[in-house]
Amino acid sequence: MKNILIGSLEMVLLSVVRDLDGKGYGVNIQENASRWQRSEILFGSLYTTLHRLEQHGLLKSELGNPTPVRGGRAKKFYRITDAGKRTLRDIQIRMREIQSFLENSH
Repeated sequence: MKNILIGSLEMVLLSVVRDLDGKGYGVNIQENASRWQRSEILFGSLYTTLHRLEQHGLLKSELGNPTPVRGGRAKKFYRITDAGKRTLRDIQIRMREIQSFLENSH
């Protein structure tokens, strides 16, 4: 897999989807991610980023069953892939390295 640029929003969304363990869909991902970011994530940005992460193989989605609450529409649930988990782990390792460098560079 080729390297992709992972910014803070992508890291937060990967973490939130991982933590929701297959139960993540638009609204609850947005609520959890907004809490992490300490600012509201707009749905346009959310879905654009989720789609991009899915295109890169870091997330996978599937439609749930239609519900009457949603007027018969199905929710799209997201799950982190093994590649997404590896990406998060690699980012955590890199961030620890950067933190160590900063702590030891004075």
